[in-house]
Amino acid sequence: MFHHQRSVVYNKSIMMVSAAPNKCILTGIVRKLELKSEAPPQFTIELEVLNAANVEDMPNFGRRHIGSTVRATTSEDVSELTKGATILCDAEYVGGPFSGVFRLSNFRESS
Repeated sequence: MFHHQRSVVYNKSIMMVSAAPNKCILTGIVRKLELKSEAPPQFTIELEVLNAANVEDMPNFGRRHIGSTVRATTSEDVSELTKGATILCDAEYVGGPFSGVFRLSNFRESS
């Protein structure tokens, strides 16, 4: 009797869905800001995470990134942000176990 083994190949670029609903409020320093498209606006941001506050009844996937720089995207117009600015924003992690990004929204000044 022959036993057939199947190998599984994972395509990391396909695994960009949220594993679970999640949300946190990130405080961070903008390290890089780049406009990816104008219509609709799409920015990529490199953010050094200083804090990741909980949002009630939601898993906080930002907490493990405190002290590191993360990749993020937003469709809000953040063209007035400057490198080195400290920001506060809502964040949702979208990705898989190998890679992902934070989707940022509701930007406000950090006090």
